[in-house]
Amino acid sequence: MGAGLVTAPDRNVPGIPGAVARQAARLDERLPGGVRYSHLGETADGRILLRIKGVGRFLITGGAAIDYWVEPGAEPGAVDAFLWGAARSALIHQRGELPFHACAVARPDGMSSIAICGPSGAGKSTTSAALAGLGWRILADDLSRITAHEGHALIWPGPAHVKLLPDACRDLAIDTSGLAAVGADDGKFLVPVPSHTDATRLAAIVELGGEAHAPRLERLAGAEAIAVLSRHVVGRRKMRALRSAKEHFSLVNGLAGVVSIWRLHGRASSSAAVLAGVIHGQFG
Repeated sequence: MGAGLVTAPDRNVPGIPGAVARQAARLDERLPGGVRYSHLGETADGRILLRIKGVGRFLITGGAAIDYWVEPGAEPGAVDAFLWGAARSALIHQRGELPFHACAVARPDGMSSIAICGPSGAGKSTTSAALAGLGWRILADDLSRITAHEGHALIWPGPAHVKLLPDACRDLAIDTSGLAAVGADDGKFLVPVPSHTDATRLAAIVELGGEAHAPRLERLAGAEAIAVLSRHVVGRRKMRALRSAKEHFSLVNGLAGVVSIWRLHGRASSSAAVLAGVIHGQFG
């Protein structure tokens, strides 16, 4: 695969020790023998190439490296969004692990963490930021790497920021002056959080999405719990291109066996502070 001279220092991939991202002056537009699995990507011999118009190209190899070429004029924030989002999720899939569309927050005592998942706009980041006000630590925003270790699950940190809308910043009394914007059309701010490098034990997964009006936690089991895990895995097309559905089900089923799965009702009628209070009361 044709990659040109390196134009910037290697960057460590957040939450994946030993993995690097390397900017190159040139990156081929196609993979030799590549097979398209979506309008953005193709795969060949376990490698994945992503082509993002207006941003650049990203070649993901061996679960250990991302080579990327930046299209002239691309916004740095957009490049990083795809680098630590779509490209990083492909890297995690290559490693046979789960990239999960969730925020990760560590309990105040630091002994374990929970993942907060839900559809886009459900309030994952805002609820996590509200939990930070109660003494929790934000480990990852939007994309969390989950691995198995000695009979339990681990969740790994991501980039040291959380993305919040202006209204959320105002409600949480976060001063946005001097904060970087995610992108010209996104409207969110990058709010810095303390950097972390070590994984913590994943104790529970909470989905924001219940239909009940009053905020309450409902523990899920069986097929319902499996469904929550499956629908929040990032890059399922990448996963199907790299490995069989049977292997994926084995990963998800194993996770359901060691982590409790919950649904938090009331997101449509309750503030992030209220939802955070319910989570803190159960798991804090």
